[in-house]
Amino acid sequence: DGSIVDTIDPDTLHQLKATESKKGWEPSFTGTICSKCGGLLKGQRDSRVLVCDNCSAHWLESHGRFKEIKWSSVAGKGRGATLFPFWKITFSAKGYQLSNFEDLIQFTNQPIIPSQTAKEQQLYFLLPAFKINPKVYLQIASQLTMAQNKLPAGKNTKVKKSQPVNLPLSEALQSVKSVLASLTIGKKKRLQYLPQIKIIVHRTELVYLPFEKNVHDYIQCH
Repeated sequence: DGSIVDTIDPDTLHQLKATESKKGWEPSFTGTICSKCGGLLKGQRDSRVLVCDNCSAHWLESHGRFKEIKWSSVAGKGRGATLFPFWKITFSAKGYQLSNFEDLIQFTNQPIIPSQTAKEQQLYFLLPAFKINPKVYLQIASQLTMAQNKLPAGKNTKVKKSQPVNLPLSEALQSVKSVLASLTIGKKKRLQYLPQIKIIVHRTELVYLPFEKNVHDYIQCH
């Protein structure tokens, strides 16, 4: 029919196939409009949670869509406090009796006398929702988890001066056993149970806690 078909040598054809773009590598775009009020969602380049500038709703990206998450903010003692985000993970465990704060004290052998309400208090960990040195991460998570009774309840007040949420919730969930091990005193007796413990997450929430800057350190206000 008079048409001309170009021929491609095998080496060139192989190069073309090797450089074909895979669908998983291509960029995807998600609209950052608040589903509740239509306001604009804001965040840093590495933010895992975007915040509506209008209604203060918090949105976590999941499989290409935004899912609203529960959040609260604890007031500081002064006006100069910076709010740091933490994942509050409420859970129980199978394989070893861990269902309340008293169980945690007994498992970790912490030198703490349980309060009368410790057995009724549901177990939760406070884990940094921001990237930090692993050793410091475990230290902060351990101290705040054991001192949770000293923290006042949070409210849905607008967050102004805060650090961005750049540690994914999935990574925080993976660290629960590591924090449990870090908390434990007399590890030889307790850590043998760690492999058989299965964490059952009941609820996740984002909590902002106030920290005051003191020369080279940030100190939790409470």
